[in-house]
Amino acid sequence: MKKAKEVKAQAERYEKEILKKIGVFFFNKRKARGIIIKDLNVMTGIGTAVISDLENKKSMPRLETLIRLCEVLEVPTSEMFDEMKKGAENLNNNSKVIIDDTVNKYDDLSSFLASQDYTKEEVADIVSYAKFLEFKKLGK
Repeated sequence: MKKAKEVKAQAERYEKEILKKIGVFFFNKRKARGIIIKDLNVMTGIGTAVISDLENKKSMPRLETLIRLCEVLEVPTSEMFDEMKKGAENLNNNSKVIIDDTVNKYDDLSSFLASQDYTKEEVADIVSYAKFLEFKKLGK
């Protein structure tokens, strides 16, 4: 049986990994709709600090808040839960985080580019090119 400290550490690892995925998810959905945080605050009644902390992967808001964001951004809640599931799947049976630097690197790159007002197509092109360069480097 696991000790309380082990269970707490496991829960923290899960929450951190899920928060990464869900923060990027909502950031990308908001940007795709051309909505700034202040406008999302007005549309949802959710504080700008709460939205910012979520998108910057600092804290996980209540489920009610996440569902409200989905409603306003017109995103099926099932899509949000799928992102959470992907975050949990990044953990193996021993509860050690499986670090996929490649995926995290490209998620971070995509988020950054989106924040710089690149279109979805431009972001996809830049990320594809970065992946190509990495692949090419690995071949050497």
